[in-house]
Amino acid sequence: MTADAHSRVHTLLATPPPAGRWTIRALATAIGISRASVHRVLKAGKFALVDASDRSTTTRASRAQHGTSSGSVLN
Repeated sequence: MTADAHSRVHTLLATPPPAGRWTIRALATAIGISRASVHRVLKAGKFALVDASDRSTTTRASRAQHGTSSGSVLN
C-alpha cells in the first residue's frame, strides 16, 4: 500500500459521501483501488466506517480493540 493510496483515501473521506455515507465499495470505486486496499488503509489509520447512530458504541469498541484512548470514527 503506497502513501499515495493512503492520502487519496483520507482526502476522499473528508468530502461528502455520494449516498449519505461512504462504503468500502464506494471508496474503492471512487479512488480506483481494490476493496482490500481500502480496508488496509482504514485499518492502518485505525478508522472505521459507521452509521451515525452506532458512533458511540463503535468508538468504545474501537478504542478497546486498539488499546487507544481516542479513536477516529468517520461516517
